[in-house]
Amino acid sequence: MMKKRVYGKKTKSILVMLVMALLLTACGEREPERNGDGHYEIPEFLDVVYDEASAKKGKNATIDVSHASDGYFAATHTGNVKTKVQVMKDNIIYNYDITNDGEVSFYPFQSGDGHYVIRIMEQVEDNKYSETFRVAVDVTLNNEFMPFLHAGIYMDYTEESECVKYARELAEQSIDSIDFIGKVYQYVVKNISYDNQKAKTVTSGYIPVPDEIMRIRKGICFDYACLAACMLRSQGIPTKMIWGYVAPNDIFHA
Repeated sequence: MMKKRVYGKKTKSILVMLVMALLLTACGEREPERNGDGHYEIPEFLDVVYDEASAKKGKNATIDVSHASDGYFAATHTGNVKTKVQVMKDNIIYNYDITNDGEVSFYPFQSGDGHYVIRIMEQVEDNKYSETFRVAVDVTLNNEFMPFLHAGIYMDYTEESECVKYARELAEQSIDSIDFIGKVYQYVVKNISYDNQKAKTVTSGYIPVPDEIMRIRKGICFDYACLAACMLRSQGIPTKMIWGYVAPNDIFHA
């Protein structure tokens, strides 16, 4: 059975991320620009799909790699143990969160073509995890930008999301892709304020909700990055979100 979209649920930072978007847009095949009317030509919306019939089933989990050439895979997990999804290619490793309620989450193959190993990892104690299920897959992308053009675990949107609808309005007002990127940047930095209280109290495993960020008009760095990435990706601009711990104070940043 095919399921579409079934998973449940400071200014400088955004500038850095948008520069990444500009670089991705400028360096390859996918560069939608102007149509005959002198406006940005908005590409077809790219949704994510979970193919239950094709999903491989393991202990408490499923992994669907049937859309690997589109740059992503889907996974589910059920249980009461904290669980991670680990994606490995060569010496590159990404660790992602996954819910335990059986809902579908989507993850990118963001290390390009090659052999990947996907592991479901359940917590044993503290920061120790044990593999319960794995799937290996050889990925050949339709093009190098595919992993950066879809929704995913940290960028949850559909074609009906408010952030996507507003991004389309901005795209329709833009003369080309660079103009559109600038409009998204201006919208985010002028309308979203930094939430210092949230920064002090946010807990591990927090996942931004872009429409909620638009509604309350404030957030932390993760929220800024998520909202901008959702708006850009949904209108055909390949965008990579980068996160991790930053020296010297070892604080989490996106």
